[in-house]
Amino acid sequence: MNRKPLIFIIAILFLALLYWVLVFLKNDSDLNSLEDPIKNQTADILNKIKNKKEIPDSQIDNAIITIRDDSHITAKIKCDTLIKYDTRPTLLIGNIVATFYDSIGPLSILRSDFAEYAESDSLVAKKNITMYNLRMKDSLFFINQEVAQVVWDRYYSKVISNNEFILKDSTSRCTKGSKFQSNLDLSEIKIENSQGTNDCK
Repeated sequence: MNRKPLIFIIAILFLALLYWVLVFLKNDSDLNSLEDPIKNQTADILNKIKNKKEIPDSQIDNAIITIRDDSHITAKIKCDTLIKYDTRPTLLIGNIVATFYDSIGPLSILRSDFAEYAESDSLVAKKNITMYNLRMKDSLFFINQEVAQVVWDRYYSKVISNNEFILKDSTSRCTKGSKFQSNLDLSEIKIENSQGTNDCK
């Protein structure tokens, strides 16, 4: 009996199986990289610093930034790592907590995993963002936390986002919208494409 055709068929099947395994592994790797772009960006930045391909002006662990106007503190921003450059916004990495103040004291808290801080005008918070009013107990969070961004406009004392969000008030009523602009305590919030206010599920 001639076994050559059988061996040939087995070889073809083996190569086909190997091909699909390699395709699956590549796609899985691509999906993982798409799932967490900010984490990948952070890792890339730290690798460049480690390999001395990009040297920051300074790097500080457990950093605290205190921002004042003429009469009082307006914000304190804490993070695990601060990386400062002369030519671009300062990078804040890990456990960012921005506490905003008025003349009375702490007003609200903004948390995120990653942020960029431009000392002259703004903070851009990214990924896993929540905001909480310390007095009225309102809270705000996002539908897709992986791509969410919030901009704190220092000059106008506003927070702005173009991402879908849910605002939960102190009575557990929720309002969903596609974009918002608000003062720092969330008491004067302009919502685009609001879907009404309902009991939170």
